[in-house]
Amino acid sequence: MFVICLTGCVSVDQQGAKPQGIKIDVIPFPQKNPVNFTGAVGQFNLEAFVDTAKVRVNEAFTFSLKLSGTGNLNQFNIKNIEFSKTMEAFPPTSSFKRDQFRDEISGEELYEFIIVPRKAGQFQLGPFDLTYFDPNQKKFITISTDVIDQQVLSNDNIAINNFSEGIKEGINLLSSDIRYIRMNEIQWVSGNFTIPIWIWVTYFFSANILVMPFIFKFAKSKRSETKADRKSKKALASAIKAILKPGDNVYKNYSDAIYSYFKSKFQLKNDLIDPIYIKKNFNEKLPLELIDETIKILEVCNAGNYGMLTNKDLEKNISSKIIDILKKIDNEIK
Repeated sequence: MFVICLTGCVSVDQQGAKPQGIKIDVIPFPQKNPVNFTGAVGQFNLEAFVDTAKVRVNEAFTFSLKLSGTGNLNQFNIKNIEFSKTMEAFPPTSSFKRDQFRDEISGEELYEFIIVPRKAGQFQLGPFDLTYFDPNQKKFITISTDVIDQQVLSNDNIAINNFSEGIKEGINLLSSDIRYIRMNEIQWVSGNFTIPIWIWVTYFFSANILVMPFIFKFAKSKRSETKADRKSKKALASAIKAILKPGDNVYKNYSDAIYSYFKSKFQLKNDLIDPIYIKKNFNEKLPLELIDETIKILEVCNAGNYGMLTNKDLEKNISSKIIDILKKIDNEIK
């Protein structure tokens, strides 16, 4: 207590206010936690979808997993999200959107995976499970996504179909052009006569006309062989030039330059070159550590191409690293 004296004396009592505590009861789960339980408590829904049901080999698509409901969202993980071994899946990006118009913690969490299939076929994505505890029902509940059918087409399907249709049209056209020239039996005339010179000249030029396509074809094949050899010798210089060329998407330029080098240097006729193809077909032609370096740098380029590169140290001097690897390969096969 203290006293203030101005025109008079007024006494003031000082008193302290202490808030009352809040008691919180932490109730244990009524039974043993399931194996796949990761701490989800509330009421949830789980669904999965893709941005396209049909893709081609080495073309990326997006697989999305959406978790919505009420509870401790963004405080637990979903286990066992695995895909086919023939598909390359990059780490997911996640986003959380809270419902601002409800008192309880409600909203939705979205996981997005960038997936690149490496083999053609019909594949199934899922089902994926989530086990959570419902405090209203006081029990564990497991929910699952539907199975998604994903069709992966081969890149050469279009060429094969067009080729088959072209053969059919050619056969129909040929059958319509066939005509009978003579129906009656030929009557041979016997006697001594000389063949005019103009007939011999006609035969000579006809023979040349028949032979000339084969000569041109042979000369063209020889020229193609020498052209392939020249292209193989210049493969390293062309790859370095492509790597050092500025562009909007440098990572795609880098990976294209590596694949173009392999195709030119080894005179490959297959356009579907990827890390799996390199590891399978060059394990006896190149040292294993050199193949591993090449595959590792291609994975970095793929991650950078899709914006999934998380290790910034790998991004430094990547062009010089690629050039060093290609020079090592060039020295190995000389």
